[in-house]
Amino acid sequence: MKPKLLLLFIAVSSAVTLKAQTEFAPIGATWYYSNMESMRGDEGYIKVVSTDTATINGRNVKELVPFLYGSSGRVTELEHYYVWQTGDSVLYYFDGEFRLIYNFGLSVGEKADIYNPGNKYCESPISTIIIDSINTLEVNGHTLKRFYSKVDDDMGTSYGSPFAEKIGAMWGIFNGTCYSDALGDGLGTLRCYEDSVIGFFHYSIKDCDYTNQFDWEAYYEWERQQIEKLTGVDDVCAESGFSVIYSSVNRTITICLNDDCTLNHIVIVNSNGRIVYNDICQSEANINVPLLKNGLYIIQAKNENGTYYEKIIAY
Repeated sequence: MKPKLLLLFIAVSSAVTLKAQTEFAPIGATWYYSNMESMRGDEGYIKVVSTDTATINGRNVKELVPFLYGSSGRVTELEHYYVWQTGDSVLYYFDGEFRLIYNFGLSVGEKADIYNPGNKYCESPISTIIIDSINTLEVNGHTLKRFYSKVDDDMGTSYGSPFAEKIGAMWGIFNGTCYSDALGDGLGTLRCYEDSVIGFFHYSIKDCDYTNQFDWEAYYEWERQQIEKLTGVDDVCAESGFSVIYSSVNRTITICLNDDCTLNHIVIVNSNGRIVYNDICQSEANINVPLLKNGLYIIQAKNENGTYYEKIIAY
């Protein structure tokens, strides 16, 4: 009789342990996500804390409180989120309904209709994901399943954020698909996660509370050094003989050569030192160069008398 009771106790204990391993957002759980504020490189972070339980429609839900820490030092409390877990499924309460955001019980090839409020650039916040592969994530002696998903639609195949048991998505608190943003407030890569069961987990190379505010003085110094790498000969053309126009609408650089300015060679270099345009030109021609990326471009115009330089910041 005793052995049977022992086996029963082990079975029950195992079930309880398994449930604890897959619990999402236990009270005190904390996430840190990167938050890009601008193309200049200003970056803050979003800290999300599971603070309390509440009752919605007779269900005990977890309350997640996000705080936005800006690069300027300003802290803003964002809209709270409420999640409810039943078995392996985690649902998010929005607009009077509970909507699935995770299912930790899926197998490779299985589908799920996942809701993401950050899918503001998609046709619908609901995407049908397919589990593409599953591996494991080791965190302080805990083995967690990590899921990789994809979405097949008329636009082709796109891949969402990997998500792991207990922790959730690696690119924002919700399982990102399409062009989704972390909490709808910026591109968010998981930096750190912590709870009382699995402990502290540092996922990215950045510190949990890392912030960065764009340093214009350092930028201008860097820009000067970049130009010095290319300069060293006298300018050519009269002041009115050579002009550069940047169009943010068409994302093009137009190089205008007037009648009194004869140039025979133009080179355009990006901030990484890569040549994006290199060709011989005539004085009567205007040159239009499409730009694919934002950043600094240096235009180098040559003739037999020397070299002239102009810089453009594309945005």
